[in-house]
Amino acid sequence: MSSALEKGKISTSDTFVCDGGQAFGTDTFIKCAVWPNAHGTETLADVIANSCNDGMMAIGRKMGAALLLDDQSRFNFGSRTGIDLPNESSGAIYTLDQMKDMELASTTFGQGFTSTMIQEISAVSAVINGGTYYQPHVVKEIKSQEDGSVLKTNEGNVLKQIVSSDVSEK
Repeated sequence: MSSALEKGKISTSDTFVCDGGQAFGTDTFIKCAVWPNAHGTETLADVIANSCNDGMMAIGRKMGAALLLDDQSRFNFGSRTGIDLPNESSGAIYTLDQMKDMELASTTFGQGFTSTMIQEISAVSAVINGGTYYQPHVVKEIKSQEDGSVLKTNEGNVLKQIVSSDVSEK
């Protein structure tokens, strides 16, 4: 949602209609969690609060596959974060060739790709920290075993600006 706001694909005054889901051809229907009911008309805040698949799919259609994939990568999905832990996984996201309508739809509400909890918390933190993506760390500082003096400190290293502070505020 923050990426769609940043790119001007949606605005804070937009509303979305949840009618319970979206059909893909004649064989596939992606349901919202309240199916067979529907959320009806929702604001952006409602889409988030209701965890509305239908609303997120509508936002994904406005973004399009190429833009959504670009922003997934900017948020570090599909690559390692560089956290100070061994054996970090990169997760897996679709390529543009792989992303058809149904993959685009399911990606918007967090299915069809894999991510780590570190990637997720780093992305959410960036959205609420003024749009700034920091290098994630587990260890704040390393102290000497002998006298307790600080040998190394992991400061908040800024890696990139994911979204503007204006979008973060919204």
